[in-house]
Amino acid sequence: MKKSLKIAACAVLALLVSFQLLAQGEAAPKRPDRNKVKPARFARVAILPVINLQEDVDYANTLVFQKALEVFRYPDYEIYDDDKVYKALDEINYYEAGKQGVTEEMLRTVMQKSGVEVIVMVKLNELTQEKYRYGREDTDELTIDMNVMAIYSWDKKIVNWHIRDKKQVEYGAIMKSNWKMQTYGNYVDQQLTRIAKRGMQ
Repeated sequence: MKKSLKIAACAVLALLVSFQLLAQGEAAPKRPDRNKVKPARFARVAILPVINLQEDVDYANTLVFQKALEVFRYPDYEIYDDDKVYKALDEINYYEAGKQGVTEEMLRTVMQKSGVEVIVMVKLNELTQEKYRYGREDTDELTIDMNVMAIYSWDKKIVNWHIRDKKQVEYGAIMKSNWKMQTYGNYVDQQLTRIAKRGMQ
């Protein structure tokens, strides 16, 4: 009888110790596995050549590519600049046809033929800077008119924005800067940032 009680007491004690160890194990935070590498998640992005209707603006296209490199970055994105994209653009007569207006169908065709996941298009309709005299100060007025489109392979909704704005500033504040192109660059940066963030939602 005593032997049976002793065995039962040992079993209960062992069970209590097991529960305690189990509770401690659950309470202890799990150590991160430093050797585990998170898989890269990125989408290939094609930045299409700017359709520039403002003939006196020389490097509108270069500026868009520079901003895109800053915004569409690894591990979320990868700029895809391949002959497949330009071949697809030639097949749809992108630049000339796009002067009349770029359509979703055109961009979907380029996406299908090039194999990218994101396409971004900028069309610059107007970027003009004129001088006015208001009171004693000379004032410059900038007019910007541009279309921005983007499509994502995983989303049926597209980005299709028309930006038109006028800005005025005293000439003395901008006389030593290229205010026109800086302003254009700021608008491009804002729109590309919005497109990149939307793609990560």
